[in-house]
Amino acid sequence: MAAGSARAEKVTLGEALKRAEQHNPDLQLAGADMEVREGLLLGARKFPYNPELDARLGPAFGGGQTFSEYEVGLSQTFELGGQRDHRITGAQARRGAADARLQWTRRLTALHVRRAFFLAIVARSRLETARDGEAVAAELKAAALDRIALGAGTQLDVNVGAAAVGRAQAERMAAERRYRQARVDLAAALGAPPEADLEPDGQIPRFGTPSLNEETFVARVLERQDVLALGLERDAAQA
Repeated sequence: MAAGSARAEKVTLGEALKRAEQHNPDLQLAGADMEVREGLLLGARKFPYNPELDARLGPAFGGGQTFSEYEVGLSQTFELGGQRDHRITGAQARRGAADARLQWTRRLTALHVRRAFFLAIVARSRLETARDGEAVAAELKAAALDRIALGAGTQLDVNVGAAAVGRAQAERMAAERRYRQARVDLAAALGAPPEADLEPDGQIPRFGTPSLNEETFVARVLERQDVLALGLERDAAQA
């Protein structure tokens, strides 16, 4: 009996990562923020003040006579003290922070997808084991009934077999619930619609044991994109 439902769509890890890149809401939000920051940087680079032309024309009365009076003025606003440069610097820092957050969100999304994918595989394997255990328990109970029929068994053997079948069924149903939940978590990590029914297609790879000393670990933490984004936001505020 298959671990997934008949209508489930199988996805590999590569396909899952690709779907998350296209549909994950956190990634879409980070990408939209990046586009906004790009637009603000483009606006900051432009001169915000254009020359203004002011013209006035109208009649003037005096001494019993009517004259035409007109006035023309031209004005231009200038930014002093490097205001434009500071504005551009701040917009560049905010754009850099948005890019860092986008890269960090992309990395976190990939990690969440991998975790959900492998947990779903583990849940599927446990479900298969639980089903095998249920089948073995049913065979033991059937053997106890056969022995009674042949006059070589006891009711105690049948009761023990029935209890084993009950425990195996409970474990199998619990494993089915865990597997369903694992597949729901996988679909959520991908940003799939609620009606999506996805089943992981693959096996769990062998993971090596990481060996990091304290200095290397701290250095890697300080290189995280979310930490970089905070520093750039500080630079933008100073600008």
